[in-house]
Amino acid sequence: MQQLIFYALRIVLLATALSVLAVHYLLDPLSKPVVLVFYGIIGLSLLSGLLPEKRELKV
Repeated sequence: MQQLIFYALRIVLLATALSVLAVHYLLDPLSKPVVLVFYGIIGLSLLSGLLPEKRELKV
């Protein structure tokens, strides 16, 4: 269940960042640092998808 919440949050962050970047390219209202933050969100969410999953240690 916790993994499902993690994936849902990652998808929401990625969709939000992509939509903000689309608005930026259509209207150009945002400053450059804000755009770099959203590129960072996209990069981190994609990297977290490529990294191996954390495994819980069973004691």
